[in-house]
Order: sequence, then C-alpha cells, then structure tokens
Amino acid sequence: MASARDRLTLPCMARRHIIVFASLWILALAAPAADTPRGVWVKAKCALCHGIDGSGQTKAGRQVAAPDLRTPEIAKMTDKALEKSIAGGHKRMPAFQKQVTAANVRVLVQYIRSLTPSPSARRP
Repeated sequence: MASARDRLTLPCMARRHIIVFASLWILALAAPAADTPRGVWVKAKCALCHGIDGSGQTKAGRQVAAPDLRTPEIAKMTDKALEKSIAGGHKRMPAFQKQVTAANVRVLVQYIRSLTPSPSARRP
C-alpha cells in the first residue's frame, strides 16, 4: 500500500512531466516560425517600427516616420536596393548588417515583397 507521501508525490510528478512536455512542444512549434519570412521580420525587430503589415503605423513607426512598405514606390525598388537599405540603414533606420545575416536580409526582402501584391511593379 502506498503511503500518504507517495500518493501526493505521484500526481505532482505527473504534473511536472506534463508541464515539461507541453513546454517542449510549444518550443518545437515556435522554432520553425523564426525561419519563415514573417518570423525573421519579427525577430529582426522590423515589426517594431514597420508593423507586421508593413504600414509603419506603430507607435515607434510614427515617431520615426517609418515608411509604408506596401507603396508602389517601395515595390518598384530593386531587391538589391532594399537589401542595401536593410543592411546599411536608411535615413532614420539603423543598419542591421551586424544583427541580421545576408541570407535573412534576402528573406526580409521576400517578406516586403509579399506585402505588395503587384508583381509587375517589381524588379529583381
């Protein structure tokens, strides 16, 4: 027969196992999201000023006059010009070349391209 201590310990252990399992499951689901263009966008902190939708209408975005990345002017920029702006900075935007890999800069350009549905306005 199990003692009173054993009866209390088993449910606690089961709860701990469930909590650990759930935590690992959440981390496993969240990890691939950082590799998606949107995940890179958020992780690189672009969304702080430009917003998830690229509108620039966040509190920080309005303070620094972040441009709306969905405009035809942005859509007409070449990928190289966008990569240069992201890596090297532009006007009030700081350079991100030390924080974001070149591969992720290209992913960020893909994300910006996904914000504007007009492929005819884009140039590689």
